[in-house]
Amino acid sequence: MRLIEIIDKCFYKNGSIVSGKGQHNLVKQIEDLDNYPGKTFAEKVYLIKKGLTEIPSCPVCGKKLKYNNSLKYRTYCSNKCKSNSPEWKRNRTGMGFQSEDVQLKSRKSRLSKTGFEWAGQNPDTKRKIKETLEFKGREWRNSDESIAIATNRIESQGFRVLQTKIQDGETVYTVRCDKHDQEWEWDRRKCLRDGTQMYPICQKCHNEKTSRGEQEIQEYLETIYNGEIQRNNRKIIFPKEIDLYLPEFRLGIEYCGLYWHSDQFLGKNYHREKWELAQKNGIDLIQMFDNEWRDKKDICKSIIQNRLGLSQRLEARKCDIKEVEVQEARKFANNYHLQGFYPGVYIGLYFQGELVDLSIFCKCRFGKKYDWELTRHCIKAGYRVIGGLSREITFFRKNHVGSIVDYCDQRWFNGKGHWGFKEVGITPPDMQYTDYVTVIPRGKYQKKNMAKIPGFKFDPSLTQKENLLKNRMDYIYGVGHKIFVYE
Repeated sequence: MRLIEIIDKCFYKNGSIVSGKGQHNLVKQIEDLDNYPGKTFAEKVYLIKKGLTEIPSCPVCGKKLKYNNSLKYRTYCSNKCKSNSPEWKRNRTGMGFQSEDVQLKSRKSRLSKTGFEWAGQNPDTKRKIKETLEFKGREWRNSDESIAIATNRIESQGFRVLQTKIQDGETVYTVRCDKHDQEWEWDRRKCLRDGTQMYPICQKCHNEKTSRGEQEIQEYLETIYNGEIQRNNRKIIFPKEIDLYLPEFRLGIEYCGLYWHSDQFLGKNYHREKWELAQKNGIDLIQMFDNEWRDKKDICKSIIQNRLGLSQRLEARKCDIKEVEVQEARKFANNYHLQGFYPGVYIGLYFQGELVDLSIFCKCRFGKKYDWELTRHCIKAGYRVIGGLSREITFFRKNHVGSIVDYCDQRWFNGKGHWGFKEVGITPPDMQYTDYVTVIPRGKYQKKNMAKIPGFKFDPSLTQKENLLKNRMDYIYGVGHKIFVYE
């Protein structure tokens, strides 16, 4: 029997691969299967049928493509590579396979027939598009009203719009910054996805705006510390930059804007790689998101003050220890922990009748390998409690047996206070969602939940990532968490 006939027998009429005993019998008849070690039967058969001698590669990044029983081999390894592919971009525009000569002839033809180079310049076409979009509850980006809105937004940033024109179907604005005496052309596609702000389109103004958060942090550091503070240091972890660096403590502080540090710009591993580079050079690196500094500034200041050893020192043995009432624990955690309150068992240290240190324990949330998890540990601002966590764990274990695990966020902490714990590993970079204003825990916007979220425009034909971008959201990644275990 010819090989092609044997291969055809490997597929059912609906195109799926045979399984079970039928697959076992066919394996014996196809010697070529040995040429593809480590691959599944379905993938081997597909490669032989298509006459492929090796696994196809992504045309953008060169990675080997993964096989899928229903989709076979995708053209690209990821949606990111797909969106970066010139061929996909050409197909998306609808004019990808037209040469410049063909495009020029098309414009001349439209000009001779309708008096306009582009259909969107025709008043009748504009009216029809506007009526259709109004019927669907949407806005036409090149309408007079839309241009007026964009112009007002540009001027609200301190710039002037000198003129507007339609170019390649997009509204192009000639903008002037009087402050820096600069003029440039800018198109409306550069609006931020949230539709309420503009990109910082003057580069000099942009540099001033992006340094605002860094400047506030530096001003705070100067109120508590008299040593050297370096700005935008590119030498210590070359070629990457540290926004603020304190040589005396070998401490770096990064101020990360949610928009520019989201997945579409920096990808999954940016913060992890920067942290690893800092670790290799003996640098303790804090990477805070802009919403943390904006919304929980006092907590951020307290963490920085503790890292510099400038907080009031208290010894745990001089404090009273007991279980804390839930109302007091909730208030304390919301005031002094970046993630706020979490329910569980609350153990606290009191100094002169005032709660100064709190640990919250709960049953382990991730698997059954460990019995308990330390979900929160926070200290009152301005204090540093020596031996506080160790004493709280000892008190907790009097009534609760079993191992305790703690996941220490490396974006903020170095884990040096885990006395009695054993470091057993580190998680991959942690993923959350962002709407560019705040960070949202990863559980809420899983694709299976999107249709139930009020106001979220869900399209089941799109991937989770595409749905997020459509709703002016994206992934944002951290560094990962070191795993500490107390047996």
